[in-house]
Amino acid sequence: MSKFQIHDSFIQKLYERELLLKKVIRNRNKNLIKKHPGSLHVIPHGKGYQYYYRKTKQERSGTYIPKSKLKLAKNLAQQEYDMLLVKAAETELKALEKLKDMTEKQSVEFVYDKLNKGKQLLIAELYPSDEDYVSEFLSIQYEPKGFHSYAQEHYSLKGLRVRSKSEALIAGLLDELGIPYHYEMPLTLDNGRTVYPDFTILDMTQRQVLYLEHLGLIDDEEYRDKALRKIKAYEDSGYFLGDRLLITMESAGVPFEITQLEKRLRHLLFTDV
Repeated sequence: MSKFQIHDSFIQKLYERELLLKKVIRNRNKNLIKKHPGSLHVIPHGKGYQYYYRKTKQERSGTYIPKSKLKLAKNLAQQEYDMLLVKAAETELKALEKLKDMTEKQSVEFVYDKLNKGKQLLIAELYPSDEDYVSEFLSIQYEPKGFHSYAQEHYSLKGLRVRSKSEALIAGLLDELGIPYHYEMPLTLDNGRTVYPDFTILDMTQRQVLYLEHLGLIDDEEYRDKALRKIKAYEDSGYFLGDRLLITMESAGVPFEITQLEKRLRHLLFTDV
């Protein structure tokens, strides 16, 4: 997520909070139109409470409220709550209004832009640029899983060796969409097991890593059971299916459709789609 998106998201949340507070003040003030004079006094009694109606602040105990008139106690309690709620909302609203007046140049996200280019070259920015963020991700060095000597050879259009025609299609799609990725980069799960996700891809909208696994032999029972255990291990480590874990699959009767994956990736990774 770029610093511009972070800033805009923060401002949007301020506006949403402001609308909520104004709604609270408006609705609770309506309740206070028929305000009772005085307040509710509560005294612990056995396993419960006794309620007293204080008509003025000078009354020490007030008039006892029997159970038959408990509605009066409820109204007084609600009234006190509404008054405190409105007061708190008004205080918070004033603070939010000051934050809203903050211009982009006053926020931390834009301090870097106030410096001249010469100084920018010498400092580490709070939010690295998208280009720097991608470059750092792609520069990660790792030992890939490797291939058996007897394994079939499949390559993407850019020459990346993968394990199947479907994976070659996936690699080609990621390249076409400009999505940064690594192939079979090792990942250590919480149980200590090291797995090699087919594709480790970078989600630039949220600045986080996602894992894409292609299940190409779903007809095979042993393969399917192993894949399900692997998915469970991912989720046990906090990589939940449909969130940071993406799965594609195919069987003899249901071939892999690259267009479906493209739709999903565009939905998840591109804010303008």
